Amino acid sequence: MRLPLTAPLHDERAGTSRASPEPPPRALAAFGLAATLVSITAVVMPLLGYRFVFLMLIPVSLSQLALIAWLLARGFAEGRQWPSHGTAGAVVLGPA
Repeated sequence: MRLPLTAPLHDERAGTSRASPEPPPRALAAFGLAATLVSITAVVMPLLGYRFVFLMLIPVSLSQLALIAWLLARGFAEGRQWPSHGTAGAVVLGPA
């Protein structure tokens, strides 16, 4: 039995579909990725003999605050989920 991790955007049985939620803007995602790389560098530096620089953790906190602000501005809707593509995100229980 296959259980999807997310609900499909289109229900073939009922003939209904719902609007696709949009992921965060690419600029916000790119900033978060760059901030994470800076944070990883800050954590690895003491392992290589350098001192720990707390200022290198500021970009991660700013990216998290920006994501929170975007989510609050965008709003939360009941039952809103990311789109699924076929059974790629399905969990298989028992024999297939």
